[in-house]
Amino acid sequence: MTKVENIGEHQFIQSVLEQQGLWVLMKDNSLYTLSTDGANSLATWGSIEQATRFSRDLEQPELKSIFVPLDLFLNNWLTSSVMRITEILASPKYGQPALTYRAQEFVDAVKT
Repeated sequence: MTKVENIGEHQFIQSVLEQQGLWVLMKDNSLYTLSTDGANSLATWGSIEQATRFSRDLEQPELKSIFVPLDLFLNNWLTSSVMRITEILASPKYGQPALTYRAQEFVDAVKT
């Protein structure tokens, strides 16, 4: 991992811990995810500004930034067999690769 990735990871995790939650994008009752092989990679952000900027860059104004409390995210969303979230994309930016956590790596990162 490069120094820039380490800094980005630290900032993302710190932000999630400070606010005890993270931001996702939703359209109606559907999460903005990237599906891969029957599983889902969930895009998440450490701030509403970052999430809103991403949806604007996608040119999908119908996507709304929603705050998810960390406890709900860890204990319901990540354990849901319906959602099948296997990866967390940390503060992705449009057109750039995102820092990616496997679900258990994310849990470990926020619990240390």
